[in-house]
Amino acid sequence: MRTIKLFFIVAALGVATSLSAQEFKVDAKASVVKWDAKKVTGGGHYGLVDVKSGVLKMAENKIESAEIIVDMSTIINTDGKDGKPNDRLVGHLRGEDFFDAEKHPTSKFTLTGSQEFVDGEAKVYGRLTVKGITHPINFIAKKEGNKLSTSVKVDRSLYGIDYGLAKKTIQKEFTLDIVLELSK
Repeated sequence: MRTIKLFFIVAALGVATSLSAQEFKVDAKASVVKWDAKKVTGGGHYGLVDVKSGVLKMAENKIESAEIIVDMSTIINTDGKDGKPNDRLVGHLRGEDFFDAEKHPTSKFTLTGSQEFVDGEAKVYGRLTVKGITHPINFIAKKEGNKLSTSVKVDRSLYGIDYGLAKKTIQKEFTLDIVLELSK
């Protein structure tokens, strides 16, 4: 009888251990954040911004917690001549009119909830902080091996990115295409 009780205790500990969260770090160098802002009249600009750091925990096929930080001082456009950044545009994006990277060097996503992954996809809920302003955001995350990816639209006006001409020439939403490479 004592052996049976011991067996069930060991089995229960094994199940509890397998259900515990695993922590993953975001490989900043291997991860990619692409941005795409469209003009009202067509065309627009697109480019990249670097992931600075990130940590997330997963358990039971679900993201339990996550914090991803992006380095706004690295934002560039890649739609310039021969794929080279337009220094004037980059200065504008990093300046007060847009992301004000000197005052607000990072943007951050913090997870508030997640559904379980089904067929490699899960609905994710969180808070996005840009220029010190935080708003809720949700999107579908895709999991494939050690990568998480998403495409999410962000309303720039919610974050005070409402530069004079931009109100009339740039669409209110811009798109972020994100691929996070995870490692233990």
